[in-house]
Amino acid sequence: MWFLKKENGNVTLLVLVMAAVIILGTASMIGFLYRDIGFTKVDEGNLRALNFAEAGIADFQYKVSQNLVLGEELPPSGYSEKVSGAGGEEGAFTVTYEEILEDGTLKGFKVTSAGTDKSSWQRTVRVNFSLGGSSILNIYDYIYSARSMNNGELMASQTSIIGPFFTNGHLNLRGGVAFEKGPVFVKDAILMGGSSSIGIPDGYIDLHLGGSMTTLDGTPIDPLDPGGENVYVDNYYRICPELPMLVIDDAYLANLEDVLWIEGGLQVRDKDIHLEHNGSYIIYTASDKVLKIGGNIVVQGDIILGSEKGAPNVIVYEGTAKLISTGKITVFYQLVSNPSTLFPQESLLILISMTDAYLDFKKSLGKPEGEFVAIANNEILLDENTVIRGSLIADHLIVDNNSRIYYIEELSDYWPDDMPEATAVIPDRAVMESWQEIRNQ
Repeated sequence: MWFLKKENGNVTLLVLVMAAVIILGTASMIGFLYRDIGFTKVDEGNLRALNFAEAGIADFQYKVSQNLVLGEELPPSGYSEKVSGAGGEEGAFTVTYEEILEDGTLKGFKVTSAGTDKSSWQRTVRVNFSLGGSSILNIYDYIYSARSMNNGELMASQTSIIGPFFTNGHLNLRGGVAFEKGPVFVKDAILMGGSSSIGIPDGYIDLHLGGSMTTLDGTPIDPLDPGGENVYVDNYYRICPELPMLVIDDAYLANLEDVLWIEGGLQVRDKDIHLEHNGSYIIYTASDKVLKIGGNIVVQGDIILGSEKGAPNVIVYEGTAKLISTGKITVFYQLVSNPSTLFPQESLLILISMTDAYLDFKKSLGKPEGEFVAIANNEILLDENTVIRGSLIADHLIVDNNSRIYYIEELSDYWPDDMPEATAVIPDRAVMESWQEIRNQ
């Protein structure tokens, strides 16, 4: 039995050794555990500070979108906001920014956001935003002048634009020029003088302005708080894209279908005209001065509607057609749709010049004097005391004294499908281009 007692003594010793090892291991694990808990708390505050910095970036991005879409003012650079949770205030962020300008046009922002956790941890993020968007501007929705109207000099006195208007240039307003209906897009600046007005007291408009608005002496005007100026703006957007002028060229003419070609120019005045080709036609009865039109009519030369001599007169048209000139278009008579048809739903004449257009109407017989659309690759001159309903689109639009242009709201629904395209994208959001964390000083 002695060997049994000896074996029991060995087991007891083994158990004591194993217990000591377990106790030492457990103590070490507890030490590491407490150390990990300390590191976790540090990491939590550090990570939360970064999250708050990112929240500042997201907040600024949202505010830019509200500015672009709704015209809401951006807060001043250096604004701060607190971040709260279920347990109360958790931290805060401070956002500073500067504008990125190119030729005076706003292109984006450089933004820095510093996030601070309630435990005083702080991290800072710097982001560059460009402006992007998806809202499409179509040239046919506006009275349009690619260049500044009237050569960028003073617009003629007592002229009025009633309807959406777009220019890639600037407006120099004096002597009672009125933009009575919007929206108005001006890529460059607006200079207000005389009794000129943007909007009217009972018709506030939306203004998209890429440059500044000032008085004659250079004093800045806030479109939303203009003081005593004749500015009536509902929503003000500090950005305006460039909308390119459409181009009528030989390639465009070559792609038209069912074209009636007329060589040597065309004058519609005192003799009957009857020309047709594959659904395109122009028929004029001189005795009652009725012009029937349809399809695509291309005149290789100048087009003259009416005569410079004699008393004012009227040409009444019916039907829908594009009357295109490779030269100049001149309109001396009133040119209106047949009262028995609806303009522009049933009758719409689109005059297109590959050079210039001159609209006179000889101070005609009544109002309106014109119901049509005129488009010119170069210049359109609307003579004094002339009223037109429809639209004018040109690289350079000149409107003389006491003339008025009314844009027809339904017009964009009735343009032919084969018109040349000219569109632009208007920014409606901030797009992140770069991101970096910067070391706190």
